[in-house]
Amino acid sequence: MIDTEPPEQLDNSESEHVDVLEEFIQKGLELIKEGRYEKAISHFESRQMAETQGYHYELSPLEAAVRRPISQDDEIKKVVDFCAAHSYFDDGLRGSSDRPQIALSTVYIPETIFNFVRPEVIARLDHNVALIHAEEWIHGLQRKKGPLAGNKDNDIDVALFLFQQAVPQTSEFLARNGRAEAISRLERPSLR
Repeated sequence: MIDTEPPEQLDNSESEHVDVLEEFIQKGLELIKEGRYEKAISHFESRQMAETQGYHYELSPLEAAVRRPISQDDEIKKVVDFCAAHSYFDDGLRGSSDRPQIALSTVYIPETIFNFVRPEVIARLDHNVALIHAEEWIHGLQRKKGPLAGNKDNDIDVALFLFQQAVPQTSEFLARNGRAEAISRLERPSLR
């Protein structure tokens, strides 16, 4: 788990890095809100931004490969969960770098199968991948600022932050790590 306690004091250069990272994340979230998922994915796959933030960046070598046309919810969830499991932000413990790292997995659909996958399934996969990529960058921002929506659980904090930003979240994204329950508590009227 990433330490979510905010740093004591940010110096000016660190504060500028945080501002740049926040703007970068917001731009990607706007693309997701607009339904421009492929653009959001490309936006978040930024080695340059990672280097600017002092992060080691890599595309995860493990892609979620779709080997046959899929359409069932459980098949989609399996592909999305694989992608999420192989995307991460950490403090340099997983790879060859001692710097904080961001690794992003993608979904690969071969050309021979692509035309047999319904467009709404492709859009759903792209939406999920865009959210997963946004999540890893948001974890990087949490590392610098602490919880963004006030929740100490990083994954729930991401979902709450996205909810506050009016970013549409998929059922697959919300199904992981207690996110759906946290959002439903927000939406439920309180008992008085």
